Amino acid sequence: MKLMLLVCVVLALAPAAFAQNPDDYRGGWKTETSGTPRIYQFSIRGATVRGVYCTWCNDATTLAFVDGKFGAGGITFTVTHVDNNGKTTHSDAGTAVFEKPNLIVTGKLGGRQGGNFRWGMVKDG
Repeated sequence: MKLMLLVCVVLALAPAAFAQNPDDYRGGWKTETSGTPRIYQFSIRGATVRGVYCTWCNDATTLAFVDGKFGAGGITFTVTHVDNNGKTTHSDAGTAVFEKPNLIVTGKLGGRQGGNFRWGMVKDG
């Protein structure tokens, strides 16, 4: 009987041991591919993810909007790129998974670049 109770307690606590921590994802992440910087800034409230993406962040025309969901598998998100008039030009789809101490971001680029990507990112700051 005691063994059965112990097994039940361990199984009940197991999901908490493997739960994702939103603090691991929050903030800025950076990498560079072929000489182009890529930066994500994630803000997480509950399961809602908002943020920005940019390449040359001092040039506001490279800013894009991040919208997604946070869950047990990390972050799934869309990056919406807009032109100077606020019209959507294309979208990227991605997934971010925290693999201490890096963030692994994979997905599909929209627009002219197109194609799949996989970036290992480091905390910015």
